[in-house]
Amino acid sequence: MNINVASHQHQEFRAALRRHGILCLTVRQVLLHDAARSMTARIALEDLAMSVLSYKFVEGYEDAVQCTDRDKYFVGDDYKRNVLEVGGLGLSM
Repeated sequence: MNINVASHQHQEFRAALRRHGILCLTVRQVLLHDAARSMTARIALEDLAMSVLSYKFVEGYEDAVQCTDRDKYFVGDDYKRNVLEVGGLGLSM
């Protein structure tokens, strides 16, 4: 997959939806919506986002043999939570 092409296609898809009157929100916008008013709802959204985001190793890549501790961090829940709580929102908990 070419990330630049995929990003452009995604932007075009969102633009097409907007032209038809559909409101498109980013994950960041959804998580920030009423975050100050309902921390419980925000945490529930973060947990949902973490549960649906998963990674799979390419065929032939043996986790036990080739996966370093650093690799495991970047595909694990600690990293996902950090991105959602801090990196993705620019906020600290």
